[in-house]
Amino acid sequence: MKFTRLLLGIFLCISAALAGANEFPALSDRFVNDFASMISPNEANELNAKLAKFRDASKVSIVIATITSAQDYGYPTGLIDLGVGLFDKWKPGQADIDSGILVIVAGKTPPYKIRIVTGRGVEGAVPDLAIKNITEGTMKPAMHNGTLGAYALGLMRGTDALMERTKHEFVPKTTVTRQPGGDRSLEFAVPLLLAILGSTLLCLYLYRINKRKNEEAERERVRGEKQEYAEWLKRMSEDDLPTTYPLPTKRPEARRERPPTRPASYSNAPPRSARTNAATAAAAAVAAVEIASTQSSSSNWERSDDSGSGSSSSSFDSFSSPDSGGSTAGGGGGDN
Repeated sequence: MKFTRLLLGIFLCISAALAGANEFPALSDRFVNDFASMISPNEANELNAKLAKFRDASKVSIVIATITSAQDYGYPTGLIDLGVGLFDKWKPGQADIDSGILVIVAGKTPPYKIRIVTGRGVEGAVPDLAIKNITEGTMKPAMHNGTLGAYALGLMRGTDALMERTKHEFVPKTTVTRQPGGDRSLEFAVPLLLAILGSTLLCLYLYRINKRKNEEAERERVRGEKQEYAEWLKRMSEDDLPTTYPLPTKRPEARRERPPTRPASYSNAPPRSARTNAATAAAAAVAAVEIASTQSSSSNWERSDDSGSGSSSSSFDSFSSPDSGGSTAGGGGGDN
């Protein structure tokens, strides 16, 4: 029973407080609503004119409200709930793009409380970090002395920062319209000429590098051939007509073995074919000498056979004479 009476008393107190709380009026055509009388009428008119001009140029509406305390309007939790409730009631900005911004300043003495509520259309341009920088780093330092001019200065600087962030949010990008029949060749002539010039310079540079590399490779090749040919001639001079002629060592870059090319500076060196012919001629001479000696021996043998042929005949006759003599004697005996 006591608990029920306690809840009823709390409810009656809250109802009385809400009944005596102030209510915000409907949003008028003014952008500056100085309910706490923080700025002078001239400053309010100047700020209102600037915000109206900005709304016409950017489609973004920045509305300002000054109050003494959030509790006076039935929001004991502070400016967080009050800002959301007042933004939903006033709905600043265009409804189709939700481009409204509400700036609430509470308290005529430090510490000041400032709340900035943005519509969904400008949340990307004014994120939470930017809001904190504007309220804590721009507006509050300008309001530190609590005078009428300080309040106006803080509101001016805060709205300037908001306008700087949202001035291009809903403005379409300007396009350059060309006159019909205008000459558009110059638009492409300069980039095309620059591209051609750059390509030409690059090709010349690469050509010079490649040519230099080829010249160095050719010089190295000629130098290597000369060195190999000199070593080969040295080996040939040390050996007296060798039966085999060793080829010079194979160059690392050569694809197949081949004898070194004789440079033009070695024009007096005997060619390989001449040396081969000399060796063949020497071998033929030796063979001719051997054949000649063989023929000489054969002729001597024949001459010795011719000189002894007479004695051989007489011997042959003497060898056959007994038979003939016997025959003669026999015949004589017969005669006798």
